[in-house]
Amino acid sequence: MSQFAHDGLPRGWAEAPVLELATTITKGSTPTTYGHDYKETGISFVRVENLADGHIDRETLTAFIDESAHTALRRSQLQMGDVLYSIAGTIGRTAIVRGQDLPANTNQALAIIRGTDTVVIPSYLIHFLSSSTSQQRTFSRHEAGQ
Repeated sequence: MSQFAHDGLPRGWAEAPVLELATTITKGSTPTTYGHDYKETGISFVRVENLADGHIDRETLTAFIDESAHTALRRSQLQMGDVLYSIAGTIGRTAIVRGQDLPANTNQALAIIRGTDTVVIPSYLIHFLSSSTSQQRTFSRHEAGQ
């Protein structure tokens, strides 16, 4: 008897849209849109170019915001365990937010996928989102305007 079900997945596994796996999916904001300036130091403001090898490369952070901007941009505040997925510019980059990355906030080019850890291991989700299968699905939907 095969360990795989008829659809190629291991027995007991099921394919599901990310919307069904997460408690929250949102995206970041641009501070200047809301009257906040970038700072030379302060709370990290994560952008697509700061994602590398499945994590936030803190050495590449060059944008920061102050506490008032961070508070005002509550929707885009990052939490430990969040999965980041680039949805503009370089589409398909991924990262898991770690404790040492916080406090941090992010812009509109990054989707924040939160609360998946109750149904899937975040590192597995990143592995899948980075796979050629997922990338092909993303690009075909992006080209179709979905």
